[in-house]
Amino acid sequence: MPAVTASLAYLDARFGVSHDAWTVSHMIAVQRMAARLEAQDRINSFYVFEQHATDAKSANRLFLIIPTDPDHPNRQTEWTYAEAYETVLKYARWLKEVHGVQKEEIVGMDITNKPLFIWLWFALWSLGAKPAFINTNLRSNAFVHCVRVSTARLLLVDPQIEDVLNDETKMELSADGRGRAVDTLIVSEDVEQSILAGSPYRAPDEARSGEKARSTSMLIYTVSMATISR
Repeated sequence: MPAVTASLAYLDARFGVSHDAWTVSHMIAVQRMAARLEAQDRINSFYVFEQHATDAKSANRLFLIIPTDPDHPNRQTEWTYAEAYETVLKYARWLKEVHGVQKEEIVGMDITNKPLFIWLWFALWSLGAKPAFINTNLRSNAFVHCVRVSTARLLLVDPQIEDVLNDETKMELSADGRGRAVDTLIVSEDVEQSILAGSPYRAPDEARSGEKARSTSMLIYTVSMATISR
């Protein structure tokens, strides 16, 4: 027995057997969970967020913390799961009623690292739509290319990088460009305030029905992908 134990210890140290076994066991667990959620028609990750936001045990737990002053780390804005959920559903109403976002639709997002990114992302999932994340460093032809290949008809742009929409790129994304027109909207502070003044909208389960574990949940366009594509 000591010899066997020593041999197993050596193999684990040499080849990381225990780590591989842990990885495989967790992959199997994830696959089983995905199969169960798919059978329940609740594979959309929005349901996980919603469960935490509506469960009394987790609703008041912190979901997001954003520092408001880099020089003073203690100054920050916080959202609980319940608060974030309400905010997401307000964005969902805006996307649905103002922009007519539909189930399975792809919506472009050129948003920097801020809460707005999360609100739009989860709001799209709540509607059964798919976000296409456009790398915020992309400009000119690379930017236009990624927006075009995403097939999005609507592109939401962060006001911090609104320079991405210059005369050239606006023309390329218009009906006079290389394909169908892409509606572009800069999500300014005024727009955000208008959204937050509205009421939440929780789309019915039918909006998220029919999704599979292999279904696309999002599209991600990076600088390297844009460079290769060009």
